Amino acid sequence: MPNFAGPNELSFCHESVVPSILGPKGLLKGPYYDTRNQEPTALDGIRDHAEHSIRRRPWNRAMSVSALKYYDGLLKSTIMELLAAFTQRQREEIDISDWMSFATIDFMGRMTFSTEFGMVRAGKDSIGLRQVIFKGSIDGAVISHIPWTLPFFKWIPAGGGKALQFMFNLGNDIARKRVESPTTQRDLYHYLIDDDGLEPEKPSTSVVTTDAMLSIVAGSDTSATALSHILYFLLQRPKCLQKLQAEIDETFPKGEDTVDFSKQAEMPYLNACINEALRLYPPVMMGLQRRVPLGIREKRLGNFIIPEGTQVSAHLFSLMRDPRYFNPIPDEFWPDRWLVRDTYTLPSGQAIPSSQVLITKGIFIPFSMGSQNCAGKNVAMMEMRAMLSGVIQKFDVAVAKEYRLSSYEEKIVDMYITHRGPLPVILTAR
Repeated sequence: MPNFAGPNELSFCHESVVPSILGPKGLLKGPYYDTRNQEPTALDGIRDHAEHSIRRRPWNRAMSVSALKYYDGLLKSTIMELLAAFTQRQREEIDISDWMSFATIDFMGRMTFSTEFGMVRAGKDSIGLRQVIFKGSIDGAVISHIPWTLPFFKWIPAGGGKALQFMFNLGNDIARKRVESPTTQRDLYHYLIDDDGLEPEKPSTSVVTTDAMLSIVAGSDTSATALSHILYFLLQRPKCLQKLQAEIDETFPKGEDTVDFSKQAEMPYLNACINEALRLYPPVMMGLQRRVPLGIREKRLGNFIIPEGTQVSAHLFSLMRDPRYFNPIPDEFWPDRWLVRDTYTLPSGQAIPSSQVLITKGIFIPFSMGSQNCAGKNVAMMEMRAMLSGVIQKFDVAVAKEYRLSSYEEKIVDMYITHRGPLPVILTAR
């Protein structure tokens, strides 16, 4: 490959390249992930497929059907606290975007370490974790594009890796307390530390702590962002909100708690609303960087021949809005596209046959795909279904006075994870 100075990264918006980049035999992670190569490396920073497979085994056990049954109770208690807090604040203006973060961080603390962050009860980010995630993602997004600056980063007064150090210290403190107070509860830490003795070699506490903190950050932020997006779209489309509320009321009649997660998994419109919001705003909008290896001259990715050493990604935000793959109205929130119908009615009122509705499920990958996809997908879906069902069953949700709803999308910023602005609402008990 000739030496030259200039861009060597390609971002694709084409169905054919997705399996080649992200599939089971996809490419290794690119230099964007060099900043993850700090000891110990978290799961999302591991490049080698074989090593990743080994590290992923305890995660897979922790996300099994039997493991999820234990998390059910933790999620139920979190939702009950959230609904109680909303009841106390009904008819007051609240930022429901913030509250989604409080709830998801509380849940992930319980699920991961059997620890209490107490954000929902306090009604605020009492330990500053959300702000640290926000600041840390900005630092990470910048230095990941210039990874050679990492050794110098700690000398920069404005950055200095303070967010990373906060997370490291917090993780060590919580892990120490978890170890000093043995529990029979089968939380995520139980599986990561291999309490069941299923691995040939027990992992180190530092590795487990790193992966556990990854779970709290990645699991809470992405779910909270998706929930905020869904609520925004439902407020933007009142008929969709009414339709979802009707489905929830039919599934869980008045007086019945929305805590049957198996029922929620079978609710067509609830899942359609979640899928549609994830399509429009996937958790990682830019896609996940991979690299064509050196020493092979070139590699075919779908319909394209790519030179060695080139960084590549499938741009999920663009792919899942592309009219070649999602049609009609690919840029609009239209949950009905996910339902099975002979005839569909567009938001405009126009009726169209099912033959004119296109969904390319092979590139609907908000949780990525292949062996390195999101380990917590099933938990995230359970969490989103449960929180939406609980809130929408108990409350009417309205946009706060003087808030311009369209400004919500103006505040969405891609920083690997998605930054979002406030979503002020008024809740009224039904």
